[in-house]
Amino acid sequence: GSARNPLDPRLWCASGFLQMHGDDALLGSAGANYEDALRRTTRALELRPDYVEALRNRAAILGQLGRWDLAVRDLERLLQEMPWSE
Repeated sequence: GSARNPLDPRLWCASGFLQMHGDDALLGSAGANYEDALRRTTRALELRPDYVEALRNRAAILGQLGRWDLAVRDLERLLQEMPWSE
């Protein structure tokens, strides 16, 4: 999808979401490709910086990669975008 419409942040976010889930569709299971997922969700945020779903997914990816400082930064930004959210 993102190859056909490279300016649609929803497609980049969705493809990143798929990459962060493994062969059994669970976060962190075998087959997950976090580096590619990070690249795709970052591209979604470059296209639409206020895209909260991409921001939330990128924070989860960064946590899986152990890059806690960046994950916290994204979560803080997410709280700014959605202060009422749990």
